[in-house]
Amino acid sequence: MTNICMICGKECKSLGSHISKHNISCKEYYDMFLRKPNEGKCIICGKDTTFKTLKVGYIGRYCSSDCWYGSMSKNPTKWKRNRQKQIKQFERDNDCTSTTKLIEKYGHGWYTSNIVDFIFMNKHTKFVPNNQIYKITDYVRKLNNERNALI
Repeated sequence: MTNICMICGKECKSLGSHISKHNISCKEYYDMFLRKPNEGKCIICGKDTTFKTLKVGYIGRYCSSDCWYGSMSKNPTKWKRNRQKQIKQFERDNDCTSTTKLIEKYGHGWYTSNIVDFIFMNKHTKFVPNNQIYKITDYVRKLNNERNALI
């Protein structure tokens, strides 16, 4: 069976091997040309599930074991409420603030700047120790001053 590359229109026996010539991964090709709306999205949090192959696409309904276990109640609203309770408790126990709250307050520019040490609740949930938040405010203030100087 032959396939036609949707990038260059060339007919090829192995599309997976061929698309590497275009410097993109099978997942990127699938996302651009073959993915259906909402395919491969976790039913709990909306993150991508596992990508398998070009022929199969995405598999599973959950992005992680955390979401899978959380869905066992079959009530995503209840799971999200419990998740928020877990996050608040983690913040109290570890004297920290979730990165989600800090991004809402200060924007996302500081997030990739490596100015703070993160605390991980799991692989998807990060926190910043409260004694390091001043680094974020200083960084954001410095960026704003630089932007204002350019105006």
